[in-house]
Amino acid sequence: MENLSLEEKLAKLRELAAALPENEATAPILCGIISVLDELSETIEAIDSDIDELYDAIDEQTEVLETIADTLDAQVSDVEDLEELDGEEEEEDDEDGEDVYEVECPACHETLYLTEEEIASPVKCSFCGEMLEVTLEDEE
Repeated sequence: MENLSLEEKLAKLRELAAALPENEATAPILCGIISVLDELSETIEAIDSDIDELYDAIDEQTEVLETIADTLDAQVSDVEDLEELDGEEEEEDDEDGEDVYEVECPACHETLYLTEEEIASPVKCSFCGEMLEVTLEDEE
């Protein structure tokens, strides 16, 4: 009986119980046990079906998330490209038409974009908090 499926095993037990004489005391007990086993078998089948549906739903959601991740990666790449272009323009002029200067913080090596007005006084690095004194050199 080891190689049989659960349904086949239950069918065998039903046959054995049916072959017992009705007046034997164990017959009702065996029939009750077989009835409970039938219910358990149906429950297991329903759970297996639910698990299969859940795996299918997980696979679908994984595909959706991969598509979203790919889309976001592409958008981030596009934004980074635009920021590079915007950064080049910002170096030349800000919104008011003032020159903007690119200054590297000697402490954290991050790039700051400063106007002449900001450079005129000590500047606090917005990344590490280090105070910077920046002077403009003549371009002559």
